[in-house]
Amino acid sequence: MACRPTRSMRFQRIAKKPGRLWAAAAAQAFMSDDAGSTWTIHGKPLPDAGLAVRGLAVSEDGKILVAGTHRGVFRSTDGAQTWNQVESTLPVHLESGFLIRDPGDPATLYAGFSLSPYGEMWRRAEQGGSLLAQLDPVSLAGGLAFLVFLIVIGLVATRWLVRRSRGTDMAARLR
Repeated sequence: MACRPTRSMRFQRIAKKPGRLWAAAAAQAFMSDDAGSTWTIHGKPLPDAGLAVRGLAVSEDGKILVAGTHRGVFRSTDGAQTWNQVESTLPVHLESGFLIRDPGDPATLYAGFSLSPYGEMWRRAEQGGSLLAQLDPVSLAGGLAFLVFLIVIGLVATRWLVRRSRGTDMAARLR
């Protein structure tokens, strides 16, 4: 099914392949073979219609698609007929952003993740705000207390290890 771009179609990310353009909008993959004049729906939509696609990568033959969304990374190995969330080595609860192909190994993709929503990060960048400017005294005190706790635990563990090694040395000398 071919369609022409309209104002209601908001293409969120585009992945360019030789002779073909790929895009994602409304949790659906699209492709164009005429430099974007017309777009064809490719496969089925992502499992959740509300997914915001932040990055899209497509194999040369169009069978493997990877979409970075605000709910993690989704992958299809059958031309977008079925989508599965990638859970084995990636955080599914974090917002995934850009996808970058490794220039030395085209089969490897790097996905960017963010603890803060990307929209919030863009807003801060546009306003010139700093993350440090948003720290309050309670957060600083909590962070300092945690740092002191880690230092104390490290010192106690080091002292214990030194005593233990000295005790082992003494026992060996007495034999």
